[in-house]
Amino acid sequence: SYHSTTRQHDMVTGVPSCEHDLTDPLLQAAAQYPFVLLHINGADEAAHRRNPSEKHQFLKQVDQLVVAPLSQSPFPLYITSDHATCPLTGNHQGTWQPIWSTMA
Repeated sequence: SYHSTTRQHDMVTGVPSCEHDLTDPLLQAAAQYPFVLLHINGADEAAHRRNPSEKHQFLKQVDQLVVAPLSQSPFPLYITSDHATCPLTGNHQGTWQPIWSTMA
């Protein structure tokens, strides 16, 4: 079955603070549904503001608060980006985006 839900979160919407825990709701959803998609937009928003240090700091927070805990879960995890945004120009780039996975 298909289920869609949208939850607004400071981290997801681009506010540089990552005070909220996304891990528990994501693990609960992963236990219930065969596919869970999380779109975190903060790095893109920081780049549009032409702020490289904010983008870098935001990505570090995502690594610590989302990627690290989720990579320890029993569920497969795939991480990619829908596009790149240059923090020097604030423009989207049509470059190839890597994909990272916990699957062997």
